[in-house]
Amino acid sequence: MEFRALPMTVCAALLALVVHGSAQAQVGDERILAARAALERNDRATLEQLAARPEGHPLDAYVDYWLWLNRIERDPLLDRAGLEAFLTRQPSKVIGDRLRMAWSKRLAGENDWRTIQSLHAAIERPDDEQTCLGQR
Repeated sequence: MEFRALPMTVCAALLALVVHGSAQAQVGDERILAARAALERNDRATLEQLAARPEGHPLDAYVDYWLWLNRIERDPLLDRAGLEAFLTRQPSKVIGDRLRMAWSKRLAGENDWRTIQSLHAAIERPDDEQTCLGQR
């Protein structure tokens, strides 16, 4: 999907800088790459295992982001409270904005316009689709 492309590209670029910017690969690089591969395979079990053991890697937040993205797209009983808690404690505006936009798109299919409007208010840089959803 289109909204995945930017964070995955950013993550890959940052990981390349981290790996190439040092003589050795950083501890945890394999975990980040494994999580990205698990997202591409829709392998939630692996994503959950990898998210459960953060290693202090600069890109650790992306493992959690990819797990929540998978849940938003595939879990019919989405844990809204858990997602809201993650968004509250997530310092990255990019990750938070991308998850809010993904969640808004799901909510549009459920006709939950009130929640979409509250999510839209928290997004700093909405894409065109989100702007349209937020104005409904």
